[in-house]
Order: sequence, then structure tokens, then C-alpha cells
Amino acid sequence: MKIEGTHKCNSTYKDCDHTYEWMVQIATHSSAPEVEVFDKPTGRIIETLDNKYSVKIICPKCHQDNLIEYIRN
Repeated sequence: MKIEGTHKCNSTYKDCDHTYEWMVQIATHSSAPEVEVFDKPTGRIIETLDNKYSVKIICPKCHQDNLIEYIRN
């Protein structure tokens, strides 16, 4: 499973304001692993609370850390 969206850079180091698409691959159990090519910046989930993921991702323009709060359905 993967989650994805669009994000505007929120780096506190630089005034970047670059808007980009992102995605996170979430591991699921499967009998046959799928191979998928990622054409977007990929992040990682650093915290899961109730219905929310905290995602850390690197902006492709300024290369600074960004934090995204993703509400899962």
C-alpha cells in the first residue's frame, strides 16, 4: 500500500516554497512481492498516532527535511 499527496516545502532553513508530489510505501503482507518504480520523492513514516501518520521527506529542490501530517481514512 502507498500513500501520496502534494506538499509545499516547509523548511525552516531556507525560503523554498517548492510544491511537489510525494509518496510513502507502507509494507503489507503479500504472498508475491510486487516491484514498483517510484517517480516521486519518497518519505518515511516516523510516527503513527490514531488516524494520523507523521511523514519525513526531503524537498527535491532545497534538499531540506520536511514534515507532513497525513490523515488516514
